[in-house]
Amino acid sequence: MAHDRHKHKRPRRMSDQQMLMVLAKASGFDGRHPDKAVAAAWLEAIGDLPFEDTLEAVVEHYATSTDWLKPGHLRAIVERTRAERLRSVDRMIPPADPDAADYSAQLQRMLAAVADGRTVTKALAAGARPIPAQPSAEYVAARGPDYVRRRTALAVPCPVEGCRMDVGRPCRVFGAGRRDLPTGYHPGRLEAARAVLDQEVRGT
Repeated sequence: MAHDRHKHKRPRRMSDQQMLMVLAKASGFDGRHPDKAVAAAWLEAIGDLPFEDTLEAVVEHYATSTDWLKPGHLRAIVERTRAERLRSVDRMIPPADPDAADYSAQLQRMLAAVADGRTVTKALAAGARPIPAQPSAEYVAARGPDYVRRRTALAVPCPVEGCRMDVGRPCRVFGAGRRDLPTGYHPGRLEAARAVLDQEVRGT
């Protein structure tokens, strides 16, 4: 049983000193006299919560309740605050693509930052709505060094005989089995896309 408790233990985000500060904040409302032993017990219960949110939760609790503050009160308030932040954010998450090998990890980090109340970079959304914009540097970096070339190539249909994939669809190899190309595009498709871009730049 002891092994199971340790296995599911939440990672700590607050230090001993920060927990003492949380208890000191509570003391200003209820006159409690916390010590290191009390702080250690509270750390075990809610040490995984972010410090700033927990400190604010103390004030929120005593602003609306006459109950003696306990760790469970703070967890409920902090979790509600984090959920509200996520609901207030426009999360038009694009589908994963072959370039985004770490898409899931990027998504989890972004949502965790939003829940913490931090400003995040647009590593998952190519541009603002309703007018498409060029992808941010963070977005490109999250998808690897070949992303720009792949994005350019997939902007036009593939001209390679035996492929002919439509705009936006990765190139495939046909014949002995049907499989995606590692790069996602034929070199000829990239050349065709660059030719189109050159024409647009020249206005021809």
